[in-house]
Amino acid sequence: MLHQWLRMSPSDSFDSVLKRYRGVGPGFDFLRIFLALVIFVGHAKWLAGLSGMAIETVAHQASLAASHAAGLDGGVLNVTPWTGLGRPFKLALVPMFFALSGFLVMGSAVRLKSTSTFLAHRVLRIFPALVVEVALSACVLGWWFTTVPLDQYVSDPQFFRYFRNTWGDISYSLPGVFASNPVPFLVNVNLWTLPSEFYCYLAMALLMVTRLVYHRGVFSVLMLLVTLGLAMAHALTGMSAPQGPYPAHVVVYYFFMGVLFFHWKERIPANPWLFLASMPLSYLLLMSNAMTYVAPVVVAYMTLFVGLLPIPKSRLLSSGDYSYGLYLYGFPITQALVAWRPQWFSGSLPAFLWLLLAATVLSFAFAAISWHLIEKHALALKSWLPPRWFPVPARGSKA
Repeated sequence: MLHQWLRMSPSDSFDSVLKRYRGVGPGFDFLRIFLALVIFVGHAKWLAGLSGMAIETVAHQASLAASHAAGLDGGVLNVTPWTGLGRPFKLALVPMFFALSGFLVMGSAVRLKSTSTFLAHRVLRIFPALVVEVALSACVLGWWFTTVPLDQYVSDPQFFRYFRNTWGDISYSLPGVFASNPVPFLVNVNLWTLPSEFYCYLAMALLMVTRLVYHRGVFSVLMLLVTLGLAMAHALTGMSAPQGPYPAHVVVYYFFMGVLFFHWKERIPANPWLFLASMPLSYLLLMSNAMTYVAPVVVAYMTLFVGLLPIPKSRLLSSGDYSYGLYLYGFPITQALVAWRPQWFSGSLPAFLWLLLAATVLSFAFAAISWHLIEKHALALKSWLPPRWFPVPARGSKA
């Protein structure tokens, strides 16, 4: 009965469901926007001063302001340790994004079989919208909300350093911007995931050049060896135990777990009962730091199964891919609203709900503008790229 309701059969695999939908999981778009929204709401609560994490960050930022006179310097960000029953939910959000990305990116790599074209596609997807957002934050939002004179603002090294976000050298603050917010100085904390994303693409490019990523058996052995190595290093040093979000190498590991799932998709059962079991099991595994390299198998299964569900597309989701724009603009827009009217948007639950409503509307508006004016047109340039810039030997995709 459950299989029929989900339009699946007991014999279905991930591959058979994908083929039924012409290679595109019907729930993938929903999953991206859902995860982006959950992160957005969590950040809005934090920025409104309703999260314990803000207390730690305020104290941290105050000490930095005293020593650097302009807030957070470079890519350093300390947050209150995540504890309690909600910890697994917080830990899972970004890894779920990366597991889904690994699965989809591997599909792109298999179709292209060209490292140069693959990288060109990634550049077109990531950089045009990112460059525009960074420029708007530095030149418009920063100019409007800075507490320092404009000539000092544009001559401050921190202003110029902010533009290095466009290639993954992360800086979270601009001179004097959001200095009085409940979470001061942070302009766009979402950018912390960019280096991890770039590491994933560079590693994929290396694996494509060596052809290792196309061999299921070889790649599986590599993943096993990497898993054992990381698990051993973690057991000896605790290097993967997160205070807040997972460190970059764990997030990258989730990406390649998604790649591994793509390789074995015809052998992985699309079973609703396995999915239901994966939810509490993921929660329990994410509660334990000792299970850091066991949890990704279950979390990736849960994530990708949702992407295969027959979730109807709303008119909004059908009109564009707004998850990236929401990722880019949600945080700075929420911070700007709090700075604009702190008496309206911080300190209480009703104020938070108004903040959430206003920030959601504005963030989706900017995400839609970004998609229709920038991202969609940048992606259209893919058709101008050669299918393969350099000749490569024909090799199979499986061992």
